[in-house]
Amino acid sequence: MRDGQTGFLVEPDNVSELASAINKIAQIDRLACRQQAETEYSLTALGDRFEAWFNQIIDAK
Repeated sequence: MRDGQTGFLVEPDNVSELASAINKIAQIDRLACRQQAETEYSLTALGDRFEAWFNQIIDAK
């Protein structure tokens, strides 16, 4: 999540900040959210990260 672009970061348990963020949700670019989710959180992206981690482990030995 990119604060102010694809969501808002708020302090834990801060109800007033959360309410403020909810009121600003219309400012978020839905296409940017979708693209970030597809790029960073898809099964393909997860598989790529696992492969990179495994390669790092193998290379370290």
